[in-house]
Amino acid sequence: MFTSSCKDENSVGSTNGTTSIDNFYPDSGGIATKFIITGQNFGTDLKQIRVYFNEKQAKLLQIKDNAIYGLVPKQPGDESVISVVTQDDSISFPGKKFKYNIASSVTTVSGKAKEAGGVDGTLAQATFNLPRYVGVDNEDNIFVVDNQIYKLRLLSQKENRTLTLTSQLSLSQPVFSADKRVLYFTTDNDQYLFKFDAETQWILERIGKYDNAGYHHSLAMDPRNPEYIFTRKNSGPFLRINLNKPNILTTKTIGDIKQVSGGQNGHLVFNPVDNHFYCANNADNMIYKIKVADDYNSATVIPWAGSGVGWADGPVDQAKFNYPRGIAVDLEGNIIVADQNNHCIRKISLDGIVTTIAGTPRSAGYVDGLPAQAKFNQPTGVAVDRNDMIYIADQNNHCIRKLAIE
Repeated sequence: MFTSSCKDENSVGSTNGTTSIDNFYPDSGGIATKFIITGQNFGTDLKQIRVYFNEKQAKLLQIKDNAIYGLVPKQPGDESVISVVTQDDSISFPGKKFKYNIASSVTTVSGKAKEAGGVDGTLAQATFNLPRYVGVDNEDNIFVVDNQIYKLRLLSQKENRTLTLTSQLSLSQPVFSADKRVLYFTTDNDQYLFKFDAETQWILERIGKYDNAGYHHSLAMDPRNPEYIFTRKNSGPFLRINLNKPNILTTKTIGDIKQVSGGQNGHLVFNPVDNHFYCANNADNMIYKIKVADDYNSATVIPWAGSGVGWADGPVDQAKFNYPRGIAVDLEGNIIVADQNNHCIRKISLDGIVTTIAGTPRSAGYVDGLPAQAKFNQPTGVAVDRNDMIYIADQNNHCIRKLAIE
C-alpha cells in the first residue's frame, strides 16, 4: 500500500486519516473502460477529488470513502501511473501501471464505394456524388454537402436513414452555432448566407446578403462572441460578418491569407482550446494560424504548418502537404486536416508536430480497417463529433467514412 504525505489529515478526502491507494482494477483497457480504485479516506464528494491516468483526467461516476469508480480517459499513453488528487494533496500508486489498449479503425458510414449517385434511404442504401463537406451535431446527425448534385444531405445514425434537405445550391463548408442547433452555410460565388435550424426541422432559411461579393468557401465562429461569423474569400481577405444586421450582412476585412495564384479554397476552423482560427490553404499547401484581436477589428495571420508541396510528417516547419482542404479541431485542440492529394488524414498538435493518422500517403484507393492500412481517394471534408470521432467526406470514393481512435 502506498500512502501520501498529506499536509492535513483532516483535509478533503481524508476525513478519518491519511488518504491512501490500495489497488485498482482492471489493469488494462481502452477508452471508457470502467475502473475501480480502492483505498482509504477518499471522502464522499465527487467535486472534491480528481483521478488522473498520467496527465489525462478521468471521468468519475461514484465515490465512497474506500472506493472510486470512473471511466478511463482517451489515450493517456501506453502505460499510465494512476494518481488521486484531493483539495490539498496528490497521491500516486507505484505498484503497477495501467496498460492502455488502443482500438483504431476506419469504417464506411454511408455510400457505396466508387459508385456515384444521389439516392436517399438507409445508410447502406444511400449513394453520393463527390461529397465535399461534412459536419456533425450533438445528436450524431451528419450533414453532407453532396457537391456534384448540389444537395445538402442529412444522415441520421440513430434512425439509419438519409434525407435530402435542399438541392440546387452550391453550398460550402458549414459551421455550427455553439450549441450545435443551428447550421450556417455560405455559397460558392454568391452573396448569401443561409441557415438550417433544428427548431424548424432543418428547413432552409436565407438570412441575409453580404455587402461583399465573391467566392466564400468556409465559415467559422468564435463561441465567445456569437455576434460575428468569419469567412475567407478566395482572393485572400479574412472577413468578419456582423450577424445582427438584417437583410444586408456587413463585412469587414480584418486580415489577409496569402493568395498564390488565381482562385483558391481556404477552409476555416476556430480552436476553442487556444482561441485561434486556422485556415487550410490549398494553393500554397500551408496551414495558417490567425489571432483575432479582442475587439474583433483586426487579425494577425501567420504561416504555421507546411514547407511546400509533398508529404512529410514532423515539425510544422518541415512537414509537407498536398492540397489540404477540410480542417477541424478535436477535443484536445489538435488540428485535423484532410490532405486531399496525399489521400490521407493528418493531425497537427498544438506543440507543432504533424502526423498522419489515417490513410496510405500518396496512394489513392478504398480500404476500411486499421488506420495505417486504410485508403482514401481525395478526402476533402472532415468533422469531429462530441466523442472525438472523425468523419470524412471521401470525395472520389463517394462515401462518408469514420475514423475512430479509442
